[in-house]
Amino acid sequence: MVAFTGFRSSWLVQLSNVENEFEHEILFKYKNINGLAISGTPVFAYQKVLKKSTYDEITHDNAITKTHKVHLTYCQKIKDAPGKYHVTSRADGFFKVNIKSSQKVIGKDEILLPMGACQFCIRELFPDFLPPLGQDSEKCTELANNFNYADFIFEGRLLSNIAFNEYGALNRFVGERDWYQFSRDLRAKNNWNCEDCGINLLKYKHFLHVHHINHSHYWNTPANCRVLCISCHAEQPNHAHMKGDKSYEQFITQFKNK
Repeated sequence: MVAFTGFRSSWLVQLSNVENEFEHEILFKYKNINGLAISGTPVFAYQKVLKKSTYDEITHDNAITKTHKVHLTYCQKIKDAPGKYHVTSRADGFFKVNIKSSQKVIGKDEILLPMGACQFCIRELFPDFLPPLGQDSEKCTELANNFNYADFIFEGRLLSNIAFNEYGALNRFVGERDWYQFSRDLRAKNNWNCEDCGINLLKYKHFLHVHHINHSHYWNTPANCRVLCISCHAEQPNHAHMKGDKSYEQFITQFKNK
């Protein structure tokens, strides 16, 4: 699975420490074009109470599949699931939960668990981030479960400005127009070195790629991209097909078989 890391974690300390509880219908007033915000601070909403029977089933490997989903905006799922929602500015992917046993809440605010993002919210804010509705559900789940909340705060507005028009529709021309310069600048900033194996390809720039971590080619931000040689790029999840490319064979012959 694709695992995001906090590229901009140092910014988190500058965010207002928002922690609050709201009934679902109140959340609507905090919705804006970019998601949810309170007094200018981006926030996320989720249902905080987790049943003890569910908590007891949680392991390191399945935690994110057992916990509630985090909402980036006021979406249809919130409308369909009335109740109280916890609102937070925390953006490292771990969220406070209360464990409920029978009618008693235990472990209040003491437990942090990872939570994936709501796919309804992602589709509303970034229509091209996930595969088309009804297609490749496994990939949709993977991307939503590994959504980087910190990068959403820092980079989301940039993505909106680059890839979407004023009506929220994907602007493919703009994304394609900016890609060449963005790719070159990112590779140059990394001194034409592969971030994984360290090989320098200043004289062989065509072998140095920019990999999209979340597999969305329109999430063109430094937080979502890594500079990789073609060999390391081919080792990324769902990229094995690259090993059949002629350029891959040339690279292996020239650099790896010595």
